[in-house]
Amino acid sequence: AFFGNNNPIHLELGTGRGDFIINMALSNPKINFVGLEISEDQLVKAVQKLNNKNIPNLALICADAHDIDLIFGREISTIYLVRFHLIVFRHLS
Repeated sequence: AFFGNNNPIHLELGTGRGDFIINMALSNPKINFVGLEISEDQLVKAVQKLNNKNIPNLALICADAHDIDLIFGREISTIYLVRFHLIVFRHLS
């Protein structure tokens, strides 16, 4: 309901400064992206990178990954965990 469409939702755990999730959202307009980050300081840096850009398929949330079931239920189709230039993803079926 948040995005106003039925496109799949991809979630990045540990968004950090947002480089990965912002680029993914810009490159894939038919997919909704959510960046989840526990650190407010890191999330502020991600928001600053948006620099007033309108990216309607992107949402950033400050929360603990332990709460993803409470936040999303079964709405997530793919989860990304990006660390040290290694991208791990799981497509949920």
